[in-house]
Amino acid sequence: MRQVPMATIVVLGMLPGTGYGVVKFAKVNGAGDCSSWANACSLTSALQRARSGDEIWVQAGTYVGNFGVGRRLIGGFAGFETSAAQSNPRANPTILDGGHTQTVLYVGGAAYIRGFTIANGDHTSGFDDGGGGVAMFDGSVTFVDCIFEHNLGDYFGAAVYVEQGLAKFINCIFRENGTDNGTTTCSPAPCSPIADDRPLGAAGVFGKYAGLQFTNCLFVGNVAVTATAIAVQWGAVNIVNCTFYGNRETYSETNELIVADSRYLSIYSSIIRHDPMARDGAFAIPGCARATIAHSDIEDGWCSGPGLIGADPLFSSAANRQYDLRISSPCVNTGSNAFLPTDIGDLDWDGVTQEPIPFDLAGNPRVACGVVDMGAYEFVVDAAADCNQNQIPDKCEVADGTSPDCNGNDVPDSCDLATIGDCNRNGIPDNCESLGWVRVCCMPDDSCEQLTQCACTAQGGTWVSATKFCANANCGGAY
Repeated sequence: MRQVPMATIVVLGMLPGTGYGVVKFAKVNGAGDCSSWANACSLTSALQRARSGDEIWVQAGTYVGNFGVGRRLIGGFAGFETSAAQSNPRANPTILDGGHTQTVLYVGGAAYIRGFTIANGDHTSGFDDGGGGVAMFDGSVTFVDCIFEHNLGDYFGAAVYVEQGLAKFINCIFRENGTDNGTTTCSPAPCSPIADDRPLGAAGVFGKYAGLQFTNCLFVGNVAVTATAIAVQWGAVNIVNCTFYGNRETYSETNELIVADSRYLSIYSSIIRHDPMARDGAFAIPGCARATIAHSDIEDGWCSGPGLIGADPLFSSAANRQYDLRISSPCVNTGSNAFLPTDIGDLDWDGVTQEPIPFDLAGNPRVACGVVDMGAYEFVVDAAADCNQNQIPDKCEVADGTSPDCNGNDVPDSCDLATIGDCNRNGIPDNCESLGWVRVCCMPDDSCEQLTQCACTAQGGTWVSATKFCANANCGGAY
């Protein structure tokens, strides 16, 4: 086990205190007594002063250094809020930055960390462990609404290393952790200590004698020598409603994504896709035949189980890093509500943690059309759009196939008939068949009009191709 630097020991775990639950306020260059936003102190000072049960609110900004955390730490504040529920990390990014030279967070005790970007950490101690972004030993931590990016480590867990503990990640993003310098020298395996590509394993999260839980998480663009996203040695992994895309190994021929003792690996309602640049265009979850994997989109058929598919998930635009789903996605309404976890991170700030998780990674309702979607993002539905007033949102009817939508406007065809027209009364909107196309109509008096076929025929005209013309010279010549 790594020896934790002495400077951080005072803030690991729950410090002795009265348990009054006082809020400490921190901001960049703060020099106050931590008692209010007006008297905010530095983050280091707030961590040192906090006692068991206290909560630390951190104003938006970039905090460079390494910090020890063993209590509730919440970011995303503008600096005027009076309630934790007012925090907004999207509007007020709060960044803990390792400066490319050190581990960013050391976590001990029981910690709740919410609303931070943990970036640019680098673990190079030489021990056979890791954790450029976060290192945790003998503790329990819940991360909510956090982003882990651009973290490095020599051995395991570029973003997060957990040893002998439990780590829960809810609505978190792991992106572009690890690096590929293109000079890996570990051939044949096993690899020797790394001096080029980093880390050796798990650019996302590595657990040793640990339990890892992931809900509504996105893993994208992470790089490691092996096991690009998650790896566990003597532990358990539970993954629900997560999306993996574009994660890549620099050495293994199988492009292993998740490595765990498969007896303790479970994956539900998730999407797993390879990096288009992977060596063999595939990925692997070693031993997944013995794992519990269900109601997920698993590419390349590596795994079998109930409700598994291997289809293109039809992301909105993966090229533009938009991993929400199109209405035609096979992942819409095909997850499983049976595996929805409870709201242990209290995403809605209502203090109730035993209710079903209410939101997806983007903050939209987690279940939009009755059945949860696969992946971290739920298909977005306007609940008020109900053209036929049947109490089912229009997009839900289209998404589950209950109502056809021939013109792709996300409105049931039955509602389009009144606005678009159905001149031949066959139940198909005119703009879905040639009857509704606007072309040239040669009228009985040899004049020409731009009309639909139905309108043209009703007026005794002849409907012709746009590449042909009426006999009248004013219409372009003979046809």
